[in-house]
Amino acid sequence: MNRANRNIKVLNAMMLMHGLCFFLPILLPYFHDEIGIGFFEMMITEAAFCLTIVLMEIPSGWLSDIFRRKDSALFGSFFLVLATFILLIADSAFDATLSQILFGIGVSFHSGTLNAILYDSLLEQGREKEYRKREGFRTSLNFYALASSSFTAGFLYELDHHLPILLSLWAYIITFIFTFFLQEPTREKENAQKNPFKDMLDTMHYALHGHKVVAGIIGLSCLAFSATKLMMFAQQPYYVALNLPEKWFGILGAAGFFAAALGSHFSHLISDKISHRIVLAGALLTIILVCLTTSCFISIWSVPVLLLAGNALYGTVWPHVQDAINSRVTSARRATILSTASLMINLVFIPISAVFGWISDEIHISWALFALATFETGIGSILIALMFTNGKKKVRALS
Repeated sequence: MNRANRNIKVLNAMMLMHGLCFFLPILLPYFHDEIGIGFFEMMITEAAFCLTIVLMEIPSGWLSDIFRRKDSALFGSFFLVLATFILLIADSAFDATLSQILFGIGVSFHSGTLNAILYDSLLEQGREKEYRKREGFRTSLNFYALASSSFTAGFLYELDHHLPILLSLWAYIITFIFTFFLQEPTREKENAQKNPFKDMLDTMHYALHGHKVVAGIIGLSCLAFSATKLMMFAQQPYYVALNLPEKWFGILGAAGFFAAALGSHFSHLISDKISHRIVLAGALLTIILVCLTTSCFISIWSVPVLLLAGNALYGTVWPHVQDAINSRVTSARRATILSTASLMINLVFIPISAVFGWISDEIHISWALFALATFETGIGSILIALMFTNGKKKVRALS
């Protein structure tokens, strides 16, 4: 089996195991019943998770570019195992926060690195045009696994509160084992020419300022995917506004992840004649329309529309964004720039999620959705203009 096909199979297996996150739908009751903390403290741990990703995304991508990508992947897998173990034995808010910080480190080392391994493995065989299909399928496996684990999480929690955490721990241990089977692809590689932090900042500056198309793609991705994350968080307060029984939360959550899986699985079927930039601009327009529709019509019939924007749209469009960046950068800086995109999404998400949550709690979820639509429209129109600025040059290696 050649290296590209081997890595594709290993990466798919890793993503499948990574998606078996049984504790995700029951995290709030687990925090309350087993750790003794409430929703406010849970939000503090989530903030710690997002802040860790913001701080670690670029250094983790830079290390992956400078050293072996496989080592970075192993490092990320190890921290996911450690984070889940800490969560399993946690008995205080400090333990829960520590677990989320470790999860943030693990996710950061996986984010740009695994995408870069896939693209570089295909590139060395001249198969880079397969990336969108391969990455879409890989992402869909994650969502299929999330859907199945979400559906069973509530039943497992009734049997034993620790059972969902324990099963997730075993899934991450298997992910860690699979990581050893990755093979380092041939790629352009640079030694650090200067202070590492300046090296990282130079790469970020060139991607975000020196290359307007990449900057526009990353900027619009921040708006679109921070919004899809908010749409996922908005689903539960939306269900509360509809007075739905709590037993439906997990079922609808599973349906949402399944919709995201289908979107990722078949995202490559979007015609190659449609540019990545048009797909991304269309995604932002869809998010705005969905926010307006669901805010104006609080109804059970709006739930599928909410799931479309929060789940299916993410699964469909994210592979296109990664492919758009990959096609415009060299392998010497690919992981760093992919990590820049992920960092910016989390950086944008932190402040707007706080405002969104405040409006939802103090006024109503419908006004929060309307405010999100207004924000996306105003900033998005500027970034769309930037993204369509002429220029197809690749982000070169920095000297």
